Amino acid sequence: MTVVARKVRIPTPAEIRRLRGGRTQAEVAAIVGVKQSVWARWESGQRKPSVRSAMLLDLLRKKKIGKNGR
Repeated sequence: MTVVARKVRIPTPAEIRRLRGGRTQAEVAAIVGVKQSVWARWESGQRKPSVRSAMLLDLLRKKKIGKNGR
């Protein structure tokens, strides 16, 4: 079995706010698969996303998820 490691950069609260765009916290949290309250803590800097969540945020940034309500 081959395991490929990839460095994952955790976005800053400001970057997380920009990712939201014109969507509500609840909308973008649902896309990423977290509760709205978790998203709000990320935006405020109270918590940092997990590595898994950071990977999903990277996909959102690259617009590979979140299109057409997905």
